[in-house]
Amino acid sequence: MNILVSGCSFSAENWSWASHFESQNHYVANLAQHGAGNTYIRRQIQKEIFHKERLDKNKQYDYVIVQWSTIDRWEYPFIITSETDSPIIEFQHKEGHNVIGSVAYNRNGTSLDGKCKTFYETFYSKYGQLLNTLDDIYYTQLFLENLGIPYKMFSIANFLTTEVSFDTIKNIQSIKGDLQKQRTNNLELENILQFCQTADTLQILKNKIDWDKFIWTSDFKLDGIGDGFTEYLINKGESFKHNGNHPDATQHLNFFNDIIYPNFKTTIL
Repeated sequence: MNILVSGCSFSAENWSWASHFESQNHYVANLAQHGAGNTYIRRQIQKEIFHKERLDKNKQYDYVIVQWSTIDRWEYPFIITSETDSPIIEFQHKEGHNVIGSVAYNRNGTSLDGKCKTFYETFYSKYGQLLNTLDDIYYTQLFLENLGIPYKMFSIANFLTTEVSFDTIKNIQSIKGDLQKQRTNNLELENILQFCQTADTLQILKNKIDWDKFIWTSDFKLDGIGDGFTEYLINKGESFKHNGNHPDATQHLNFFNDIIYPNFKTTIL
């Protein structure tokens, strides 16, 4: 089976969870990029599938797994006019190539350098970022369903509790008792979902998205939205073991065996 994967650094390493499909005799095209946000992830999938269709319709992808990133990353495509137009993510950038005139994405939300600083300090809001992420999810679901391509999705952390989850996992060794209960009790969220009752399309999108296509890693849900990779580690009592802010190879293997592959097998049988 030909499997397409897209995501951020939680999928990008050559030893990530996605690499273990090959041991099960599946081919994986992994488009994940370090620092990628959800709009970039969505457009990667669209671009790759359209490109594959143009090359050979007999070699289309059989399955897609989307790993969504945090909602704080906001990206916008622009034409690179100088080497100082950074930080950026390019669609097909290779080190050493001339990037002037290429299309790139500025990494707002994960950097305060250059143009990103203006956005983050002036326009950033959790509400706006959640709305953009729900747009990306809903569009991708419609896109894949229209093409008849089966898929699953998961996130690096619960979209509504990401900051709390990251704080928890960084201090997990000093936390005693029920980790899940403490995480829930310490949530300090903006009143996003009540606010949106009288504003644009956030609540509509939330209701339209097929959340059954998501792989949740625990039974905990906040307004129907569940947990991701980070909470999977929290519930095992583990911290990030790769550079202090990412899962290591063993954690990726366990995540694949415990969460990803069982769900994958269920959907293809």
